Amino acid sequence: MIALPVGVFVQHALGARVQANWPVVLYPIMALAAAWVTWPWWKTASFVGIGLAGIVCVQAAFMPFRLSPHMDMTLRQLGGWPAFAQSVAAVVPNDAPLVADEYGLASELAFYAPTRSVLAVEPRWQLFDLPRPHCGLDAYLVQSHRRKGLPDERFLKC
Repeated sequence: MIALPVGVFVQHALGARVQANWPVVLYPIMALAAAWVTWPWWKTASFVGIGLAGIVCVQAAFMPFRLSPHMDMTLRQLGGWPAFAQSVAAVVPNDAPLVADEYGLASELAFYAPTRSVLAVEPRWQLFDLPRPHCGLDAYLVQSHRRKGLPDERFLKC
């Protein structure tokens, strides 16, 4: 149960880009393996772990403590999208589509500005049956802060 996921992970790590969340399939198996280890403080450690997990779940579900975006990963990644989509939609004419250069940005714009047409110009989007930019169509590029320069021109051609 451990060898196959590790083998797949290593094969991908040596041959292509790997994301940090891929080893997550090993966590349950490794937790079961760690449960076999007995040491004097295992009951205390178990209760502390369950208590901390409960605190994290309560904070995630109900936010009883206001954390700054610097400390709150969820707020840092998910906060502010409604206001951003409204500010973009306010300056772009209604009939002009929004073109995004990154799939995360395109999905957030499509979710928070559902009345707008959102197009994506990245190689992976060619695999989907989504609307494509048309020749002569005025569109507005909303560029991710992670990118420099214009998107690859191969994906902007008609």
